[in-house]
Amino acid sequence: MKNAAPVFDIEKARSRMEQAGIDLILASSKVNTGYLSGLYTHVWGWDHAILHALEKEYDGWDYLIFVGLPQNSSQSQFMVEYHHRTEALRDMTWIQDIKGYSRNGYQPPPNVKSLFLEPKKAISQIDCVVEAIEERGLSDSTIGIEENRLPLTYFNALQKRLQHAKFVDVFDLLFELRSVKTPEEIRRLRRAYKINEQVYREIFENFQVGVTPYHIFQRTLETVYREGAAFVFNHVFFEGQEAAYNVPADQPILPGQSAFYDFGLAYEGYKSDTARTIVNGTASEDLKHVYRAVLETYHVVREALKPGVRASEVFRLGSEYLESKQLCPSITCLGHGIGLNQHEMPFLTPHDHTVIEPGMVITIEPNAEVPGLTPCFVEDAGVITIDGWENFTALPTTLQELI
Repeated sequence: MKNAAPVFDIEKARSRMEQAGIDLILASSKVNTGYLSGLYTHVWGWDHAILHALEKEYDGWDYLIFVGLPQNSSQSQFMVEYHHRTEALRDMTWIQDIKGYSRNGYQPPPNVKSLFLEPKKAISQIDCVVEAIEERGLSDSTIGIEENRLPLTYFNALQKRLQHAKFVDVFDLLFELRSVKTPEEIRRLRRAYKINEQVYREIFENFQVGVTPYHIFQRTLETVYREGAAFVFNHVFFEGQEAAYNVPADQPILPGQSAFYDFGLAYEGYKSDTARTIVNGTASEDLKHVYRAVLETYHVVREALKPGVRASEVFRLGSEYLESKQLCPSITCLGHGIGLNQHEMPFLTPHDHTVIEPGMVITIEPNAEVPGLTPCFVEDAGVITIDGWENFTALPTTLQELI
């Protein structure tokens, strides 16, 4: 089995559920069904699947996954998936109670075998969910749902079928749980960042006069997929642009041109997010001045990231230092948690008072934009230990003046 045990801390999750008075978590979002099942795929577009559910595409057929986590450890976790995937999924997740939903479909002759047979009688997602809940004696319990990720039609159907149940929102509870990573999650994140480090070395090597952004992008994709990861995003800003992330793919790099790269990938579901400002040749004195201030702020934030400190206090220290250099962050954030999502708790902002804990994986992302200059960013991620912030990569943080 690919995932013989939960990737998340199931005992901690059940403890938080008990404190909140929740008998069952019923997750429906891409990220939280993946979190609770350990099932991650880059082939099947779950983001698009959610849109299908909302827009009722596929001729009125909805594709939506559910994962249920009971608070009582004697009750098993369950998953609701499209029926033709249920057997394959048993080798991909630690959950064994996988119920398959279907619609009335084509029935071939008896002598024809197919993996995609539809049962003669349709079984909806809600049928499967209600069956799983009733089997566990939880039809009159407190059920946690993701209010901002569950389509209204499904919620109404659940309420109609489970009239004695109480529904509460658990999106924030799950968001909080994901903020502290398990050793397995940290392993995946370390690997994601090691691959991302290789990507940036490709960028550094290929940022040469006459080379196009498309050529560099091709080289980075080769690295990503060769190492068993999946591409997530590639934000690029070239000196002289009027709008961010709008670089013509065939525009050759010019002598002395600078650029801002922000690249992310996923390894076994877990994301990376690294940013650098680079120059072909020698940077201008103005760009060096701004970058130096940003890099110094990076070290201020790094020193401040210790267990027991609030995220808002880290932001205050970093932003005050940047302001002392007559600069300010171009985005009101000097870093953020990262995991299954690119942006997770905690957020190094003025209003996030989350206490930093060991096991959190946090990016440091000081930044400044000055009119007429390429944006200056330095972004890395690391894990919080009892001693502070431990960087996942060995990429140089100095302004890369590439010859």
